Amino acid sequence: MRTTRLALAGALLALGGCASAPPVSAPPITSYRGVEVERGDLRRVAVLPFQNETAFPEEADAVAEALLDEVRKRGRFEAFPLRLREEEDPGEVARRRGEFRKELLMELRRSHGADAALFGVITAYSPYLPPRLGVKLELVSTLTGEVAWSAEGLLDAAEARTTEDMKRYYRESAPPGGSLYDWQLLLYSPQRFLRYACQRLAATL
Repeated sequence: MRTTRLALAGALLALGGCASAPPVSAPPITSYRGVEVERGDLRRVAVLPFQNETAFPEEADAVAEALLDEVRKRGRFEAFPLRLREEEDPGEVARRRGEFRKELLMELRRSHGADAALFGVITAYSPYLPPRLGVKLELVSTLTGEVAWSAEGLLDAAEARTTEDMKRYYRESAPPGGSLYDWQLLLYSPQRFLRYACQRLAATL
């Protein structure tokens, strides 16, 4: 009888060992990375002011700065912010009839030594519970006018997929000894949530 019980226990342990862990869902971001980024051809990138399609116009600079910090951490290229005149609209400066303005790209290359320009659009934002941020990014070569990298996502803490990724992000970045429930700080701090979202976007570089 004892032998039978041991065998049964061993079988159950074996089954438990064979069971696969549930799949880890990625953050809700779609991205593209071209050969120019892969080869390291882009060494200097101008980051233009972001367009803002939300009811929070003051957040455009905050998102751009947070993303700039995360992009720099990736170490793929030197990135620097480029300011526009107060009366200039980022959307009109970047595009004409839906296409990136070639004269702008040429000027960035000539005057600033930029190999590429990073354009961004904030498509959704809310600092209130549950926070959310939607961003569309395009890195455009000043030499070819082609998109070398793009990323687009809506990170919404009302969705389980995003909250699970927030927990994973907190485990990856939190100092040792913290509580597992401390990830909720990302929910209550707009700045922390912003850093989380921008890190996830920049991670696709």
